[in-house]
Amino acid sequence: MNLALSKPLPRRSMLRGLGAALALPWFESMNRAIAKPASLNRPPLRCAFLFAPNGTIPAEWNPQGDGERYETPPMLKPFEKLGLKEDLIVLENLWNKRTRGRNGHWPKVPAWLSGGYVERGVGSELDTGGTSVDQVMARHIGHQTALPSFELGID
Repeated sequence: MNLALSKPLPRRSMLRGLGAALALPWFESMNRAIAKPASLNRPPLRCAFLFAPNGTIPAEWNPQGDGERYETPPMLKPFEKLGLKEDLIVLENLWNKRTRGRNGHWPKVPAWLSGGYVERGVGSELDTGGTSVDQVMARHIGHQTALPSFELGID
């Protein structure tokens, strides 16, 4: 039976799967084959960027309050359960002025971590405006992990 054709995947199931996939890098027990350097007495630093290009339910995603004492909304509870609440930063209402008046995802999504401007094109013509912040982080902390950078996109 081909499940892909028999029934569409419910949105909630996809989101649960995405949540599980995003949490995988934090499960060090699943990565025992890779030894940590002897000089590293603490878990490696990690950095994750989550983006909801189609929006979200603000009351379920946006924290209430400021600073370290914010109330964790339901969609971010898994991070709290992993002990990551104090390390979590939620930015909202970001806007890339250079994409003003450009409709669709193609001009906005590819450059969301670089702030660049994307022209429609292919191959070597594509330019997202320079090095993205996730790749800057990978250069600084990526040596601590098996994969310096891991990208997963669902748009």
